[in-house]
Amino acid sequence: MKTILLAVAGMLAATSIHAADLGGGVSAGATAEAEWNFDTSDEKFTLTPYVGYTTLGINFGVETDLDLQDLANEELDLEWSMITPIRDGLSGYLKMETDNDWNATDTRIGLSFSF
Repeated sequence: MKTILLAVAGMLAATSIHAADLGGGVSAGATAEAEWNFDTSDEKFTLTPYVGYTTLGINFGVETDLDLQDLANEELDLEWSMITPIRDGLSGYLKMETDNDWNATDTRIGLSFSF
C-alpha cells in the first residue's frame, strides 16, 4: 500500500491542476492531495473543489474539503470567502464556514500581506 500511495503522491505532485476560467468572472477548479505520514502510518487523500466569481476587483469564492477515503460519511462543510485587494501585496478578507445544515460555524475577518 505504501508503494502505491507514494506513486500516487508523486503523480499528483507532478501534475498541475488549474482553475478553469468559465468567462464572465466565473472560475472553477480543484486541488487534489495525497499524503502519507511516516511516523503514524496514516494516509490521507483529499479533494478540494472550488468555484469563484470576480467582480469590481472583489473575489468571491466557495470551497470544501472532501475525504476521498470516506465519501460515504462525508459532510458538506463549505468555506465562503470574499477577498479584496487594498494595495500591492495587501488584501482584506471575510471568511465564513458553514456546516451540513447551513449553520455558520466560524466567521473571520482579517488582512493578508504578502511580499
